[in-house]
Amino acid sequence: MAAKKYPMVDRKVSDLIPYVNNSRIHSEEQVIQICSSIKEFGFTNPVLIDS
Repeated sequence: MAAKKYPMVDRKVSDLIPYVNNSRIHSEEQVIQICSSIKEFGFTNPVLIDS
């Protein structure tokens, strides 16, 4: 079975709506650590969103 190909779309972060039942919630301290890591090492994985 061939893998589905989905179009790559650029979105503004402000256009995204958080999923209310998302179990992955980060504290403010974790968000700061994640931001620091991205600034230091870069970001290589795209964010995956669903309608």
